[in-house]
Amino acid sequence: MNPGRKQSVLVVDDAEITRLMLRILLQSLGVEIIYEAENGARAVEIFRQEKPDLTLLDVNMPVMGGHDALEIMLGENPDTHVVMLTAEGRGDVVEACLAAGAKGYIRKDLPPDELKTHFNALLKGEP
Repeated sequence: MNPGRKQSVLVVDDAEITRLMLRILLQSLGVEIIYEAENGARAVEIFRQEKPDLTLLDVNMPVMGGHDALEIMLGENPDTHVVMLTAEGRGDVVEACLAAGAKGYIRKDLPPDELKTHFNALLKGEP
């Protein structure tokens, strides 16, 4: 990610309320460019058009799940930063995503302050 440049984040989750919560948290950290998608297929379209600095990608979604979308994104840009979002913790699908190249995962049920801490570190390029 390029410091000094406005960072862009793609938030992908099938639950509108989750996307809204993540948007508010990211805006509180100074992120001005936030794209949203409700499934993996739409996420891939936006990813190709906008080339976000960071993608927060839900694991379980209709139409196309997070693992399939991740493989497409990394196949097109192996250096992309994708972090998986999960409500279930580190299960088999999250393990498969990490093995495929996701930079990490974040539980969606963390308190907002903890989510902000994780997002802030990601935006600074920290693991």
